Amino acid sequence: METKLNDVRMERLRKRCDFQNGIDISANSSRGGLSLAWNGNDVVQVYSYSSNHIDVEINEIENSKIWHFTDFYGNPNQSSRQESWNLLRHLNSSHSMPWCVCGDFNEIMYAHEKNGGAVRNERQMEKFRKVLEECELLDMGYRGQKFTWKRGNFAETNIRERLDRGVAKREWLNLFPNFLLQYLPHSFSDHCPITIQTMPNVPRYRVIPFKFKSWWITEPSCEEVIQKMWQEKIGNAFDKLEHTRDGLQKWRKNIKRERIKRSTFLIERLRKLEEMDRDDEIITEMIDVKL
Repeated sequence: METKLNDVRMERLRKRCDFQNGIDISANSSRGGLSLAWNGNDVVQVYSYSSNHIDVEINEIENSKIWHFTDFYGNPNQSSRQESWNLLRHLNSSHSMPWCVCGDFNEIMYAHEKNGGAVRNERQMEKFRKVLEECELLDMGYRGQKFTWKRGNFAETNIRERLDRGVAKREWLNLFPNFLLQYLPHSFSDHCPITIQTMPNVPRYRVIPFKFKSWWITEPSCEEVIQKMWQEKIGNAFDKLEHTRDGLQKWRKNIKRERIKRSTFLIERLRKLEEMDRDDEIITEMIDVKL
C-alpha cells in the first residue's frame, strides 16, 4: 500500500512540473527511491532499472545528439557497496555512447569531501575512485555549496558530506562543453537537489496556458481582484471571464515577483550560512531561514 501511495505522489509531482512521461522506483522505507521524468514519447528509451538505477538512452531530436544517462543510487550499506560498483561496471560494458551518471553514490572520493563525524575509511574511498577510473568516468565538478548531504542540527553532531555528484565520460563532456552542474540550497531534505544543464546558454521559450493555481486562494487579495475584474467589465459572461483572466495574470505576476524576491533573499542567506563554520547560533539561524 505504501509503495502504491509513493507512486501516486511521484506521478502527481511529475504532472505539477509539466512532465508527461516517467518511471518511478519506490523507496525502501526512508531510503532510496528513484524517479526519472521527461516530455516526448520518443525522447527517452529505458534500457534497465532496479532499486539502485534507471538507465536510459536520450535522443535530443532538435540537435541530433544521442547519449546514455544513468540515474544512480549507491547502496547505503557499506557491506553491500561493492554490488553498486559492480552495477556501474556492468552498465559501462553495455553501451558505447557518451555517458553521464548522476545521483546519490553514498560515498565520497576524498577525505576533504566530509566535515564532522568519524574519518571515512580510505579503502572505501579508494574502491569508489577505482570503479570510476575503470569506467572512465570523470567528476563533473559543481557550482554552489560544497556538501550535498547533512545530518545533525547541533554543532557537535553535525556531519556534512558530498555524497551526490555527476560523473561523465570524456565523450559526453565533449558533446556538451558548456554544461553546468549546480548544487542548489534546500529546505527540508537531508540531500540537496542537483541540476545539470547541457546547454545553459540556449534560451527556451514556450507558451504557457492559463491555469488557476490552488495557491492563489491563500492570498487575501485574490477574491478582491476577481470581484473587481468581474464587476468593472461590461458585456457577456465570456467577456467578463476574459477580462478577469487578464487581471488575474497581472496580479499573479506581482505576487510572484514579491515571492521570488523574498525567496532569492532567503536562498542567498542560506547559501552564506552553509559556507560558515557551524555553531549553535548559525544552525539556529539556518533552521529559521529554512522555515
